[in-house]
Amino acid sequence: MPGRLDPESRRQEILTAAARSIIEHGLHATRVADIARRAGVSSGLVAHYFPTKDSLLAEALINQDTLFYEQLEERLQGGGSARQRLVMMIETACPPSAGARVNWALWLELWSAARLDPALAATRNRLDGNWRKAIAATIRRGQREGEFEGGDPAEVALRLAALIDGLALQVALGDRAVTPAKMRATCLKAAAAELGFEL
Repeated sequence: MPGRLDPESRRQEILTAAARSIIEHGLHATRVADIARRAGVSSGLVAHYFPTKDSLLAEALINQDTLFYEQLEERLQGGGSARQRLVMMIETACPPSAGARVNWALWLELWSAARLDPALAATRNRLDGNWRKAIAATIRRGQREGEFEGGDPAEVALRLAALIDGLALQVALGDRAVTPAKMRATCLKAAAAELGFEL
């Protein structure tokens, strides 16, 4: 039938609709019927792909996380030094404006729900671990190439990731003292101080 989507494209549409609904209304106020309507499918089809709202949240965030890394790799295609890569990673993690909070709104929901759900806690642990490993790998490269000072890359990555998460939480909640620009500047300054490079 012309115009029919393949199962993976349909699944992606449902994930996109779920992410938008969760961001707008929160996980608890989001109904499967709302997601189905937004995606232009039946509630039964949503349930076929995602048996629970928690599984939808986890998959929506995994999907956004994948898009984040794809965007990062696209920005880094031209190569560049480890310092340039680390700066780009931080800049990509920082929302460019108060309205650009897609990933962070989903993270807020995951952090809250993961406290009581072992499956979501495992997803959170894996995604956070991947981010810290990516930062640590860039730091190791910079140390090997003489761009960064010493220090345990995993420990520095943990501190930088925690700073990014903490400030992103303030941005996502609309804290007037923590604008996206303030978050970006603070994270970059912390990375430069930790690793001994100039911005």
